[in-house]
Amino acid sequence: MKMIAGFVIGVIVCMLALWGISNQTQAAGETSTLPDETDLTGLMPDITGIYQQALALPYQQVESEITDPSIAAFFAKYMEATGLDRIP
Repeated sequence: MKMIAGFVIGVIVCMLALWGISNQTQAAGETSTLPDETDLTGLMPDITGIYQQALALPYQQVESEITDPSIAAFFAKYMEATGLDRIP
């Protein structure tokens, strides 16, 4: 119950803070949008690349351990078909 109350209070505080920022910018004659300096999209990591590398790494490590030529050929076809061989 405390967690739910804390969440609700947090949402209310954030909404009041945003409402206050909006009112201040409108009173100064500016638009209600935030300035471009708050654009943080350049700080986001490449999540897709990280996920693909994490997915491919175990397969790429195992590839060097395969000694049977028929299994190695099957594994190479599997890696090519799934695109895991092209991930750095």
